[in-house]
Amino acid sequence: MPRRSIVITDGDDVIIDLGGRHRAPPRSRINKGRGEGSPPSIAAGKGRRDGGDSLCLTARVKNLIELRAEASFRANQPDFEVIYALSGADYWGPDTFHHFASQRVVEDASPDTVTPIVTGIMDLIRRDREGSGSPMLIVINHTHPAPGNIPQPSSNDERFFQSTSQVLADMLPKTRILFGVHAISGEAVRRREPPTKTTPNCIRWASVIREHEVAFFAPDGTPFPVDYVE
Repeated sequence: MPRRSIVITDGDDVIIDLGGRHRAPPRSRINKGRGEGSPPSIAAGKGRRDGGDSLCLTARVKNLIELRAEASFRANQPDFEVIYALSGADYWGPDTFHHFASQRVVEDASPDTVTPIVTGIMDLIRRDREGSGSPMLIVINHTHPAPGNIPQPSSNDERFFQSTSQVLADMLPKTRILFGVHAISGEAVRRREPPTKTTPNCIRWASVIREHEVAFFAPDGTPFPVDYVE
């Protein structure tokens, strides 16, 4: 079964398409390096105020992303992919959920792809956070519905991570950019299960109708640790 992919556009410039072709965004939009004030790396040993070195996923955020992912349901049709984002005032704790469900942000969605617009994503994040200051953390997640609901990025997804992070780094050079893959099962009545950490970068739980697994990644596709906090 083919791995799912993201297709991303910035205006008329296609960055990734289903055939695996890749075209970088205009050079003026790419920031090749990170200067002073760039987000700390895990290797540098800089983390949250409590000393942790992982992303903090709270119960409130978990409930919001569960609702967004389960909104992919369509009667008598396959679930479609959705994209959403989290942002925060520090590098480790998301405090705002960004619901992308308009043509300004999502050009198209199907069971196998979602086509977001980077400029629309950034515009909505800025509007949602108006009065809260520029975010120090942005996490862009997309779903992998069943079948093929695996919380791992495809090769095209990884190219999306790299291209999008370069664009966002130019816009927000001090912001940490992360990505998530949210696998969601088909619908079935089941027992609710609390969140558990299945791997250092993945949290799993179950609602009364779906199983969820969300894994987080750095722009280069390497796993990024996550902890669940009630």
